[in-house]
Amino acid sequence: MASVIDICSNALLLVGAQTISALDEGNDRARLVANLYDGVKNAVIRSHPWNCCIKRVALAPLSESPAFDYAYQFLLPPDCAKILQVGEYRQEIGYRIEAGCILADETAVFLKYVSKDIDESQFDDLLSDAIMYAMASRVAYPLTQSATLQQTMEQKLAMVMREARSVDGQDAPPETIGDDALVNSRFFGTRW
Repeated sequence: MASVIDICSNALLLVGAQTISALDEGNDRARLVANLYDGVKNAVIRSHPWNCCIKRVALAPLSESPAFDYAYQFLLPPDCAKILQVGEYRQEIGYRIEAGCILADETAVFLKYVSKDIDESQFDDLLSDAIMYAMASRVAYPLTQSATLQQTMEQKLAMVMREARSVDGQDAPPETIGDDALVNSRFFGTRW
């Protein structure tokens, strides 16, 4: 289980800099990582549907309806980094995203999404590593003035991200195709 300080300090170590004990230490390293951390973390979280960051919520419509095309609008949760599903499983609904709202013709919306406000202690270890390497790639040049080190960190980040996404994707059971007419016709409709 990692904390913000663990992730940032380890990123600093990867580029050969001294660690920090708090984001508000008052030195250049702490100011740099404090300035970059939220944006880097959110970008990594948005890049994949990390199992530890998925949330589900039922949304109620706002009192004001859209001007046209849809009957209702629903405010997106403030921690929503990426929408995974609107509607219940295999019963997705037609919708649009506009100005932080979901527009739909349903009276209630079920939303599955990736949250950016998950506490770091809840992160999978590989997600923590991915954020750490993303931070290292972002702080490498400002701290060392070495484009080579920055490029090395970016290459390591790409490898860590591939592994982390692969392992995270294997944690969930595979989705089934289901019983629909097209699938059934392919398997049972004709003979060779």
